[in-house]
Amino acid sequence: MANENKYGLKRSDLTSEQKRQIRKNAGFGCVICGNAIGEYEHIDPEFHEAREHDVSKMAFLCIGCHGKVTRKIISKDSVKRAAKHPAALKKGFSFDAFDVSSDEPVLHFGPLSAVGCTYLIRVGERPVLWIKEPEEEGGPFRLNAEMRNKDGLLILSIIDNEWRANIDSWDVETVGPRIKIRNAKGDVALIIKSEPPRTLKIEKLDMRMEGFRFQCDGDRFTIETPTGDVLEAYESEVGNCLDAILVDESGLVIGSGRSGKGTNYMKMKSLSFNAKPPAVREPVGRRNAACRCGSGRRYKHCCGQFPLY
Repeated sequence: MANENKYGLKRSDLTSEQKRQIRKNAGFGCVICGNAIGEYEHIDPEFHEAREHDVSKMAFLCIGCHGKVTRKIISKDSVKRAAKHPAALKKGFSFDAFDVSSDEPVLHFGPLSAVGCTYLIRVGERPVLWIKEPEEEGGPFRLNAEMRNKDGLLILSIIDNEWRANIDSWDVETVGPRIKIRNAKGDVALIIKSEPPRTLKIEKLDMRMEGFRFQCDGDRFTIETPTGDVLEAYESEVGNCLDAILVDESGLVIGSGRSGKGTNYMKMKSLSFNAKPPAVREPVGRRNAACRCGSGRRYKHCCGQFPLY
């Protein structure tokens, strides 16, 4: 594949924003089949006749469909037709699959890792990231997930090892083994890295579900409850539990239940829990009294003029 054409146009001249716009126009998947792993293709005119990178005349093609176009198995006319009605936009998602073996998967949520656990995280009865047993002996374990952004909008789901990215996202990009989803420029909602055949890493996440906010990066993992309490963990490992992390209205539990795969265990290098003090409301009868902050003003004209939550 030539990287520069007769007019001096280079494939490398395609900017990041142009690539994002091509992906967005295609629903973040191949215009023909919807697969999310692909390349940027000039369709009208073809690259060797193009004088510029015009995103309105380009399409996103998966590696397989791109190869068929190159080998004249799929015509450029078919690509043009598909670009007007991309497969991912029809389905509502682009997709690909994780390579998972028959060995027990290891899941990482930032610095928190879990092996032999059915649920890495569960909010009440609602699972966030979980594992199913192989459907048959020697078959792969099955990863499943429901990943949302900080506004609670679904951005990526995993259904029995197939991941699906929502077409309504601002951007979905796959680079090597990583999937990166952004809410806006510079606002990363999710980064997932696959390390076949056993490991899946949530490297970055900012998600809200059922009033709980989950955030993680390479070395820190936090959960903020609806009341403002915060759990913060570093380099923690949980094994052979039903739930690595279980949160609900009554509290938070780490390493709960048994998965039946051995003795459950926890290794916590650093774990902290910061409870938000309950709000203290001033009795109504004291609103005309001197404010307790020592300002000399009445409470209702001082600290009492702001609502306490």
